[in-house]
Amino acid sequence: MKPPNQLTLKLLMRSTMDPKTYEEQRKQRLDEAVFDYIQDEKVTPKQFYEELQEVLLNNSKYFQEQAMRVDRMRQLVTEGLESPDMSRYSQYTAAEIDAMCHEADRKSKDEINLEIQANSPFNDGYTREFYQEQLDDLKHSKYYYDFDRNR
Repeated sequence: MKPPNQLTLKLLMRSTMDPKTYEEQRKQRLDEAVFDYIQDEKVTPKQFYEELQEVLLNNSKYFQEQAMRVDRMRQLVTEGLESPDMSRYSQYTAAEIDAMCHEADRKSKDEINLEIQANSPFNDGYTREFYQEQLDDLKHSKYYYDFDRNR
């Protein structure tokens, strides 16, 4: 059997001779991770910053999903398997949602997309005007004449 190397012995001695609290161990792991970034010559400060942000964002998303999952479980336990009240997850009432679904069933995907783009506050005036014209062309045949267009 091969004898253990120096690093293995050092880690073994540290773990047996230096019992730490969980908080101290956690801080040590963080210290080792940061040191790993500092020690790597290829890593820029910006890369460290961006990767730290990404890790925090991923953790935030994970815990939000878990909170929603637990909330749904609690809701099922308290209310049963009946149709859940989704009102707290939407800004619309059930009647409005039903009306929008009925309206969406009637329209094509292209028409819905054009309406969204024509009314989007994120588009500038020219873009909204362009999509509104496209929407008008879609709604009317090429033989349609708007008598009120010059008023």
